[in-house]
Amino acid sequence: MAVLGLFQATGCGQVDEGLPKSEVTFQTTEQASSSTDYPGPCQGETTVSGTPQYLSSDYHGVNPDTRFITLPAQGRFRAGISCVGTAFYVIRIGYDSALCQQRGKCDPSSFSTMTQADLDFVATNYPSQVPIREICVKHGFGWYDGANAAPGTYLAIASSGSGFGGLVDGHGTMDLYAYHGNNGNWQPVNCSRPVPTVCGNGICEVGENGASCGMDCCDASTACGQTWMNYGGYYCRSFNGGSYFWTQPATCGSQYPYGTRSTCGGTNYYCCSSINNWTTNYCAY
Repeated sequence: MAVLGLFQATGCGQVDEGLPKSEVTFQTTEQASSSTDYPGPCQGETTVSGTPQYLSSDYHGVNPDTRFITLPAQGRFRAGISCVGTAFYVIRIGYDSALCQQRGKCDPSSFSTMTQADLDFVATNYPSQVPIREICVKHGFGWYDGANAAPGTYLAIASSGSGFGGLVDGHGTMDLYAYHGNNGNWQPVNCSRPVPTVCGNGICEVGENGASCGMDCCDASTACGQTWMNYGGYYCRSFNGGSYFWTQPATCGSQYPYGTRSTCGGTNYYCCSSINNWTTNYCAY
């Protein structure tokens, strides 16, 4: 993979001022950053499986260094970068990507012939498909962000070059994080961390449901015999197709009229006058 023109790039540690306006607004950089910062996830976010990924390229060693990352839903990338003469990209791949449809780079066998011209074409014309693009001469650690990235598979690249007649050879690292949630909107470094959910506190929290924590959550997946907080007094029911809620045991024929349908755990029960009790058989009158 040939990445060209590294030592002609501008904006070390900053967004390149020569980039199209649409890309400048898409990618942001936080200066005076530290590798001890908290990159995420923030409240409402989940870390993408298989991340973070750590890329390290050296003109005389591993070069380029690449990784694949799949976003299951709209999300964002955050890259911690330090480098000398190294280009970093995160670009969307796959048969529906611009890299495939416009440049013919459709599968891993074709990626070895990818050039910086291919990458820059997509970055210029389809900036939302290149959430991270940083071509630096030299700078210390800094954070780079690509927000509102569409679901799909992305290729992360770190590629180092050589300049000034071989007097300076490139090397660089990228700590790449990916999160989904919050529609992939930009989040600050050192943001508020997610509050862990606690099953058994009687509150149905984000990430919980009747299947994962029936003692807190009352919905269609809550088991019929499950009671709220395991106290034994309130059961999860829906009556006549209404919303699910915690209720004390209902008496057929007195509290609920004949013909009432009670639903729990995916099973319907009917209040039938013929037996004066709840039954799974539909009442015949």
